[in-house]
Amino acid sequence: MANLEVPEYDAYAAAPSGDALLEDGTVVGLTPNQRRKGYPNPLAWISPVVAQHVLVLYVLWFVTFVIACCAMGKANHLAAATVDAGNVRGPDGRGKGGGGGKENHWLSRCQYVGAALYGDDVFAYNGHHYQIIGGNWVKMTWKAAEMDAWSRCYNGKPGYLASVDDAAENAFLVAKMTGHGGFAHGDQGWIGANDMQSEGTFAWLDGFMAGTEFYKDGAPLPGKYSNFAEGEPNENGEEDCVLMDAAGLWNDDSCYKQKQFFFVEFDA
Repeated sequence: MANLEVPEYDAYAAAPSGDALLEDGTVVGLTPNQRRKGYPNPLAWISPVVAQHVLVLYVLWFVTFVIACCAMGKANHLAAATVDAGNVRGPDGRGKGGGGGKENHWLSRCQYVGAALYGDDVFAYNGHHYQIIGGNWVKMTWKAAEMDAWSRCYNGKPGYLASVDDAAENAFLVAKMTGHGGFAHGDQGWIGANDMQSEGTFAWLDGFMAGTEFYKDGAPLPGKYSNFAEGEPNENGEEDCVLMDAAGLWNDDSCYKQKQFFFVEFDA
């Protein structure tokens, strides 16, 4: 019998020749160790490139994020209130609250929608515009009326509970309330004054008179208008919000009581 020549083990473990590959590149008849030894992972040279690209993209994202944060901070700073004679003013010149306070959410909304009047009539007086909202179907607390007023828009400006600057304006508002189709005897309406900051010191919350005190230590302040009924305000600690009755007289009452009317003013 002829002697058979047995190949050494290394011949089997050596990297396969091209004859061991199919046309599609698949290795035939090799163990995993042989494949790893003879055919390095084709992704090995790609991975560093991909990693570099991922790192670059991450750095770019982080820089973009930092720039965006800086821009937002600057925008918020510009929108923040500036000090005007001790009163906080928003960028539109209105006072604190200002239909949404320093962030001016309501102003931005009104600039976008233009008008949001919800079917109620608008009345002009002395360069401002008003809505008289009410009827027995309304019955809102002062806080609910405040939020409703802020949500209203006229000529791109948000509303607020009305500030009453003089007797003529007071008479104008009460006439609109008593002439409203939903008015009934005994109805009352919220206006935009309260003494929540300091008990017994009444001030207007919003609009061009925001933060303006008009009544303190049991008496009207010099040069300021008020029309409290006799014996009012009684400075009860639970009565912080101001209403107007059918005679145009004011009274402080609980902010959580429901009233039939409220007066909305627009600085437009």
